[in-house]
Amino acid sequence: MPWDRIVAFLRRLISPMPSAQFTITLVAAVLVTLALIAKRRGWLHGPRGWLWTGLGLSVGGIIIATLAFRIGDQPPAGTGREVILAPFKGLWHAAGPHATPDASANFYGNIALYVPLGVVTVWLLHSQLVKRVALAWLLAAALSTSIELTQSTMNRVADINDVILNSSGAALGACLGGAVLIAMRRTKGGAPAQQSTSLV
Repeated sequence: MPWDRIVAFLRRLISPMPSAQFTITLVAAVLVTLALIAKRRGWLHGPRGWLWTGLGLSVGGIIIATLAFRIGDQPPAGTGREVILAPFKGLWHAAGPHATPDASANFYGNIALYVPLGVVTVWLLHSQLVKRVALAWLLAAALSTSIELTQSTMNRVADINDVILNSSGAALGACLGGAVLIAMRRTKGGAPAQQSTSLV
């Protein structure tokens, strides 16, 4: 099916952009349903249960923040949407002291939004820490790409730089989570950081 037909179908399905209340309600309903299933199957017991809960809340929060609200995300007047495929375009300026408040909020917000996802992911996985960081980055990149593709069918700005910032935030969170693991192991006199052990 050609991309234009897919876009047309998705626009009929989800456009005009659903309200924030609708998006929040839908995501909350999905999270509650998954939580009830997980509880019924006994997946939420112990520390790993809290980590899975944190992962669900992180992903749900990301979806709500990116699809229910438009912070620094206004397409040019007279256009229905905008797709930016130039990597690193305007990033250095947005990170600098002369950036507009909207540009700074978009830059740092896109990074900070995915930090919790990276932390929780690196604590859940069972592998070497380097692999955990890489997998957290890949997970964030896949989630961010999916969200940007969804935004490309709406009256939104779909930007490759958002994927770069989001995945960088997850990698940063994974590194912070890995640092906590290393500190815990050294405090307890446990195994070296490169062993295939997890937080719990």
